[in-house]
Amino acid sequence: MDNATAAGVVVVAAAGNDGADPGPTYDTHVNCPGLARGAITVGASQGTTSIFTLSSIGPTPHGRRKPDLVAPGVGIVTCRPPGTGLGNPINADFTRVDGTSSATAYVAGVVALMLQKNPALTPAEVKRILMETTIDLGADTQEAGAGCVDADAAVRATPPPHGGQS
Repeated sequence: MDNATAAGVVVVAAAGNDGADPGPTYDTHVNCPGLARGAITVGASQGTTSIFTLSSIGPTPHGRRKPDLVAPGVGIVTCRPPGTGLGNPINADFTRVDGTSSATAYVAGVVALMLQKNPALTPAEVKRILMETTIDLGADTQEAGAGCVDADAAVRATPPPHGGQS
């Protein structure tokens, strides 16, 4: 993941759903690839009010704060794969799911909007803007990182391309 970010790829990774319980093979609660320094590691929140109880928390084995931020990840309506019992089925086509994977998709969408506004942003710039524009949940930084993503604020804070307008 760090090699990808060094090559200019914005990497958004789920923190995992181990809550405060470490996985069987890790020294941290956050799962790979969310441990990567350059990855934007996403935990899950319940809206913009609190942390999802199963959202994995930091720090990393090297003492770095992770997750970097959180995003809504509870009761997310998504497509339901045929023949599965994924989540809490609404009907044959849709289900409700909880977890950091859903929150990660939310942040990836915000990143796509930021890069649409300014494709020249580096992965570090994207991460910085996301983290500087979050909503404070009043949670510990090892649980919520910088806070809950604020899509509107992040896109508004994204500078237009050098010399251009957006």
